[in-house]
Amino acid sequence: MDVVFSWQYAGFPPEKAKEKAREALLYLKRLANLRQKPDWSAPEASILLADEKKFAQASIRAAKGCSKAALFILVGIGGSNLGTMAIRDFIMGRNANLLTGKHMLFADTCDPSSLDEIIRIMKLHLAKKKQVVLNIVSKSGTTTETLANFEAIYATLSPSEKKLVKVYATTDAGSQLHSIASKKGWPTLPIPPAVGGRFSVLSCVGLFPLAWAGVDVNKLLAGASKMLSVCLKDNVNENPALAQAALMSLHIESGKNIIDTFCFCNDLHSYGMWYRQLLAESAGKGPASPTPMVSIGSTDLHSQEQLYLGGSRDKIFRIVSLAGFADDQLVPNTPALSLASGLGGKSTSEIFLALEGGTKSSFRNSYIPFWEILLPAKNEEAFGALLQLDMVSVMLFCKFLKVNAFDQPAVEEYKKEAKKLLS
Repeated sequence: MDVVFSWQYAGFPPEKAKEKAREALLYLKRLANLRQKPDWSAPEASILLADEKKFAQASIRAAKGCSKAALFILVGIGGSNLGTMAIRDFIMGRNANLLTGKHMLFADTCDPSSLDEIIRIMKLHLAKKKQVVLNIVSKSGTTTETLANFEAIYATLSPSEKKLVKVYATTDAGSQLHSIASKKGWPTLPIPPAVGGRFSVLSCVGLFPLAWAGVDVNKLLAGASKMLSVCLKDNVNENPALAQAALMSLHIESGKNIIDTFCFCNDLHSYGMWYRQLLAESAGKGPASPTPMVSIGSTDLHSQEQLYLGGSRDKIFRIVSLAGFADDQLVPNTPALSLASGLGGKSTSEIFLALEGGTKSSFRNSYIPFWEILLPAKNEEAFGALLQLDMVSVMLFCKFLKVNAFDQPAVEEYKKEAKKLLS
């Protein structure tokens, strides 16, 4: 079973979406030609990652080289860690650190409390003579938060502790970080020069830490490659990336500029955060820009649903969910709490799916537009397909908006101001 994209209640008839989709057909042809004749200097080079094996091979080799490590600390922020976190959480579970012998931590922001916690956890592992991996990930090699966090962590290591720590640098081949890592004898992993951070999850940026964690990265790429073939079709009824881009564009034109990714699976929360960056940083240019949000079902039914149903009609929803759950629990017929009467004999998955179904029914009844992305299972192929669908869709959406999907000029402003303060 493949990923299913359903847009019956998306707010526009197929004819309207098809009319809008025609504006992107020339660009779709460009992407198809790029796949046939790979050009790694093209801004859309990230679509080549799904078919490229060398990055997976390099990542698997590196992961085998530190397979005995009990702790992996990924030092990176934004596109350098969000995709990895999304895949790890979905495949392994958000609580994987508590269930497996392999712990993964993410040092992203310079929050002193969070960094101190990571250092203390690292020290506990080192005190037990357990190996630790420090993977510094920065495409430019100059990311403020990443450099500061790595230096702060590394400075706490004694000479004897350094013998238990393996450092890997994932960065552009020509960066200063790459040069320093080579001089220090730290293994390096490449990032294709034209692939921006938010599109880089299927490169060594994501594949190395994921391979170490136990994710089958070859299956991840296989799912992405299969979906890429679908996303290059010129028929909007057969191409979910084109349909999603066209629908978002139509809604933006009609005044609905808040796009909420409503995830009905706790382990999809990090995916929602990854997609939020992908959309905001790619399309957030100009007055017609969308504002991405993330909701978790059924948690946010208790905090946001009043706003969604009773508030202003400026939102559209992407409902991302699972076709079924491998694990399940049963509410007993003789519950400990009499308040649970009426739920006896029902499974938690049955209850959860009813809450999801109730949400969709309430949206339909209130004429709130939404479309659905249904994942067949919690596996690598399905999630690789989802990520590829979204990345191609955002490229197409930006083409509708007539903005460059691959730059982020406004992001540099806060960096300039921060550096002034630090100097």
